Amino acid sequence: TTGNDATGDGTSGNPYLTVQAGINAATAGDTVYITAGTYNVATQITVPVGINLMGAGNTSILVLTYVSSSSSSGCIQLSSAPTEGTNGNQSISHLYIDGDLTGTNAIVVYCRSNVNVHDCTIIDFDQSGITFRGNNLTGEAVTKATGNQVYNCSIINSSTRGAVSDGLIRLYSQTNMDIHDNILDQRGKAEGSNGNILDAVGGYNSNIRYYRNKSYKPYTEGASQWNFHIESWNGQGGWNVWGNEFHGGGCHIDVGGNTNVKGSYAYSWWIHGNLFTQDELQPYNVNGYYTMGVDLERAVSDAIIERNIFNRLSFGVYITTDVNGGTTNARIRYNLFREIGSTNNVFCSAILISSIDSGDGISGVYIDNNTMTAGTAYNVGAGLITGIWSNTVDEIYFRNNITSGFYRGPVWISTGNGQVDSLYYQGNLSNNTSNTFYYSSGETITKLTSSGNVTGNPLLKS
Repeated sequence: TTGNDATGDGTSGNPYLTVQAGINAATAGDTVYITAGTYNVATQITVPVGINLMGAGNTSILVLTYVSSSSSSGCIQLSSAPTEGTNGNQSISHLYIDGDLTGTNAIVVYCRSNVNVHDCTIIDFDQSGITFRGNNLTGEAVTKATGNQVYNCSIINSSTRGAVSDGLIRLYSQTNMDIHDNILDQRGKAEGSNGNILDAVGGYNSNIRYYRNKSYKPYTEGASQWNFHIESWNGQGGWNVWGNEFHGGGCHIDVGGNTNVKGSYAYSWWIHGNLFTQDELQPYNVNGYYTMGVDLERAVSDAIIERNIFNRLSFGVYITTDVNGGTTNARIRYNLFREIGSTNNVFCSAILISSIDSGDGISGVYIDNNTMTAGTAYNVGAGLITGIWSNTVDEIYFRNNITSGFYRGPVWISTGNGQVDSLYYQGNLSNNTSNTFYYSSGETITKLTSSGNVTGNPLLKS
């Protein structure tokens, strides 16, 4: 802050005044060190490949108020467009980056690989925190960016549902990426304006490893807005989400789009060892914006959801389809669904399978070795609810599960115009208000296979 761009030479004894002057004097392999102090920057900072930015921690404060009209333009710009996948070989670290609720997008990494953003605080940006994107926002990049990372960061109050972009972190056409050990908090804006934590709606991402992060959202975004932590479309396989904590309301993970496939990986999504939680049960929003842990929405194949805790949500896992296709080969196993329900509606369950439009339907849902308990704030429907309003659901396996405290029973076949073709109910322990299936008026199962089931108190320790 006491430097001089005209007479400085970039040494610690004779520094530059502005960050851009330091960058302009650097060559690939150099690190521009930003000493303690507050730097107010209203223009865009552009960073070529191979140049690192490094501060002294939260005492190196960049107040960035550059306003952009595009998601491809950030206050700190690392762009190699249109050359996809350019090797950046660089990092941004140990900085406190403040948008002062004016700067649009904090950092944009555009068509560049091997960029690490770590040990930074990013706070109060109007639209988004960090964006990693390819050259095409409407389709898959020919050469995806690879090896980018975000870790040990706190990204706070920097996402909205705006015209430019949203997401504390945004991804388009990325592969082999790690996002880990971050604090991600979007609770500071007006109701209806708290955007996604991780926004991957642009899609076509593969081998994304998202682990040991803690994210926070409000319990509600009002009557007309979804409230996502992670929203991802058209995944190309290898999404590994583990060891995270999702706090607050809304949909914690939404896997959507026209296709989610495993590709060359063992799974499309492997969601394991996470905590999905609310401090207390919330009212059920009749407009449909209720709380759920994982939503497999539309066309999702080969997803694995295991060894998670779903705590005080209206639905733990929500599977739905529409005209674009349905879920196939989903494995939901060894999870704890704890105190599921709401404060005002019986239509809640640990797992909901729903088909709302004509399409390919849903087939091959394997629900094994889970423990499901109901909350006590209001009567709770069932461990599993099917609501087949159109099309069919085939090959549901419900095996070796514990259900306890549900009002309708272990399984509720709810009202709809579609059909459950086959359900295998085997080896389960039921301890509910009713221990038989509940059928809404006129509903049936074409083929029900039931064997080895028992009733009684499961003697849960806690």
